[in-house]
Amino acid sequence: MKAEDIIEGLNKHIETRRSERGIENVGHMVLQKEIIPHSSFKVYKIYKYTLWFTKRGKSYKVITVQHTAKVPDGQEENMLREMNIMLSTLIFNWIGSDFYEAVIKGEYNGVSENTNE
Repeated sequence: MKAEDIIEGLNKHIETRRSERGIENVGHMVLQKEIIPHSSFKVYKIYKYTLWFTKRGKSYKVITVQHTAKVPDGQEENMLREMNIMLSTLIFNWIGSDFYEAVIKGEYNGVSENTNE
């Protein structure tokens, strides 16, 4: 299963919770995936997943998973699988938190990444 599938399922979960509570659908979750070459050691890569809550044109960081590893050619699929497992574990732990409830209500205003606020 790909990380994008996990986030699609999470968005459906959030929509269902909102519907059950009669909450207007405000915002959704978006996944940003980055693979960055390590600045000092070219054989290493930095894998970074950031989960954003977006509403009304603004994005708020919810979860970040980052891992640096030596990934030989042909082994990237294993690393992506590991990142997906780490992301899903963090999402499962996040569900039920105060931040989670704020997202359900559409009230989460974590750290904004917009520079014009």
